Amino acid sequence: MRQHEASHPTRQHFAGEHRLSKMDGNKLKRCFYCQMAKVRTRSGYRVKTTSHCVSCEVPLCAGSTKCFELYHELLKSTVNYENAPGFHG
Repeated sequence: MRQHEASHPTRQHFAGEHRLSKMDGNKLKRCFYCQMAKVRTRSGYRVKTTSHCVSCEVPLCAGSTKCFELYHELLKSTVNYENAPGFHG
């Protein structure tokens, strides 16, 4: 299992409007990809993050967990990309 690491400063990873950014107010939310993949911290807690995809409005981990990239690769591989959960653009 992967352990969640502290969120990193805002970085752009994807072409277009899909980019990772800090959520307003540094709110902690469960990472959508970690929740989907049933990933938990070493202590057994759900993984939380302060980052999200600006376009999809989905909370995703930053850093070495690569949830942002993995989530969007999963969306790309979905036959109906536009109808996938969290897709807004």
